[in-house]
Amino acid sequence: MELLNVYKDLCKNDRWYNAYCSTGENSNGKILFFLNTNYRNLWVFEAGYNVFKEIENIGRDQWIHNENHGEEKEKQHTVNMLRSKIFSRAANKYYRNKKGLTFGDMLEGNFSKEERWIIIYLTILNGYFANMPNYIKIRSNDIVNMMEKRGINKKDYIDMLKDFIDSCDIGDTEIYMHDYLYFDSFYKNFEDIDFLQVFINASDAERTKLKEYVKSQPKNREITKKETCTISYKYKSTGSYVKSTLIDNAKIQYFSLILLNDTYEDYKSFIDYALKKYSEIYKGIDIKKIKKFIDSHEAVYKLIYEEVFNIVKYSLNFREEKEVNEQEVNLNEKIDDTDASSFDKYNKVSTVLKKLAKTNSNYRCELEDFFGCQYFTSKESHRNYVEVHHLIPRAVGNDFENSLEVVENYVTLCPHCHRLLHFGEDVERKPALHNLYLKRKELLHEKGLDISEKELKDYYLIEN
Repeated sequence: MELLNVYKDLCKNDRWYNAYCSTGENSNGKILFFLNTNYRNLWVFEAGYNVFKEIENIGRDQWIHNENHGEEKEKQHTVNMLRSKIFSRAANKYYRNKKGLTFGDMLEGNFSKEERWIIIYLTILNGYFANMPNYIKIRSNDIVNMMEKRGINKKDYIDMLKDFIDSCDIGDTEIYMHDYLYFDSFYKNFEDIDFLQVFINASDAERTKLKEYVKSQPKNREITKKETCTISYKYKSTGSYVKSTLIDNAKIQYFSLILLNDTYEDYKSFIDYALKKYSEIYKGIDIKKIKKFIDSHEAVYKLIYEEVFNIVKYSLNFREEKEVNEQEVNLNEKIDDTDASSFDKYNKVSTVLKKLAKTNSNYRCELEDFFGCQYFTSKESHRNYVEVHHLIPRAVGNDFENSLEVVENYVTLCPHCHRLLHFGEDVERKPALHNLYLKRKELLHEKGLDISEKELKDYYLIEN
């Protein structure tokens, strides 16, 4: 069947139609989950910052509610401000951490719009959007994997992204003539229907005919779901999906794929290469000015680099550790982990808590009654060899007002159970996590770490 006819027939399928029109979190309609109704492009992070700066250190009970829908205007920014680690919170109040202060310095730096874009991109690279640490890097690679399964190799996909970015000045209607819009719109198959594969396999003439049809369909505010064109409804004038969203999808993927899947001599080499590649597209930017700004905030950007490339060792299981005097460590402090100066402080706290957790558990795995664990003797401690695991993952600590660095959140596990929680199939991880949750729920509550089992599963990316 001709491509256009396949498309028209699928548009009559309400479930398929809705899956691709919607940009909700569980829909097929968007590639990057943090770009949504309220965040149509990266520049909205500036608006989020400005809104939160207005209520910095003001209790949530004092936020102003919108008269029309009853919600606070700040609410739409809360998730992205926390998960980008630009703001943190304590005592139900939000405050700028070191990364947030750096973001504010950027906004005051008289940068052009395109210069701010690359700085924002670099600033949020280690965000844990959708509960996934280094979400941007992982998501971009996932999309490439989806394309490779359809026969589109990584280089060709990157070239298509670049071609689309280069043509971003085209009129709004002309975007419907570019292949990338269809790759973006149908990147994910719906059940057993893979329209993108049909699009890829079609002839150039068939693709052009489909594009002309989509381009010709009305996209004004009067359009309804009774119309037949899925893309037209998605891009209707009053909709949440707009040209700038499509462009930023392409830009974020493009720069992530060419920057984040390589190795660099050091942090400065990465920054130099990132700015070089960006300037190849946006030739009017002032590289020296951007680099001077990043260099002046090296502690923040170096940490981002080390987290994205898994260089920083926030490990609870070092084989060689320095002795730490517990009296020198403040176990009640929530560490600002948005710049490199946090490394030493974190590792001192974790060393103290790790030893305490092992002692409290008598060097036994906390899933022993569940799995009947076997042990070997550590030649260092001369006790059972056990490892320590954050029950609530360290990477999502910015979601909580209180510190996750408390012994109640440190779980001792044998190597088998520790790896199961990280790498096992969900069918095995789920009961293990349930067992640990029941043991620690009340203890965590006493430390102000209230979390439901569903929320914990979400952090482990386990489907309920």
